[in-house]
Amino acid sequence: MRFNAFYFKLFFVYLFMPRCKVCNIKFETKYFLQKTCLNENCILTYSKQLKLKEWEKQSKKQNNKPKVKKKTVKEYLQTDINKLARLIDGHFNYKCIDCGKTMKVVHGAHFKNVGGNENLRYNLHNIHSSRAYCNMYSSEHKKGYVEGIKKRYGNDYFDLLENGLKSKYIFLGLKKNEIKEALKQVRICIRQFNSLILGCEDGREAREMFNNKIGIYK
Repeated sequence: MRFNAFYFKLFFVYLFMPRCKVCNIKFETKYFLQKTCLNENCILTYSKQLKLKEWEKQSKKQNNKPKVKKKTVKEYLQTDINKLARLIDGHFNYKCIDCGKTMKVVHGAHFKNVGGNENLRYNLHNIHSSRAYCNMYSSEHKKGYVEGIKKRYGNDYFDLLENGLKSKYIFLGLKKNEIKEALKQVRICIRQFNSLILGCEDGREAREMFNNKIGIYK
């Protein structure tokens, strides 16, 4: 009985021994969470398998990440034109064109929406600084914009924005090389802003001067 119990115990131990993840041979564990036998080749092979799995996991995560869409030349041009408009208004210490409050987050807000007025999207006269809230959420945005323009520059300038620009620049039709050249000029204007703005009496005059330098609206 003792003999049978001894072999039964050995069989029981063998039955629950783990199998090597590489050679599939049962082995006696020497340390916690041991996955392979102590054969050196098995240990190295399993280590490589783990590294490969981790690499595949990381690669899958990278591939599943949403790809960031690169900006087009037109989008870069719009971004820099808006920046130039904000620089102009900042130079003259203008407040929000909509509500007249101090601006923390500043947007370059279009007087005529870009959607229906593609021909005016890059015209600095059509872009004035406003608070982000006014530009994005305020129900009084359009009304405040009109009142702000009249108060700052007068009715004649309002008429220019409301009717004059659209009738003067009916179609833009810029070619890719013209957009690239305009972008180049805008960036020169931004770099040399502090010297170029000297002599301009207000935002209207500065916008006219910079429009001419950029060359889209001569």
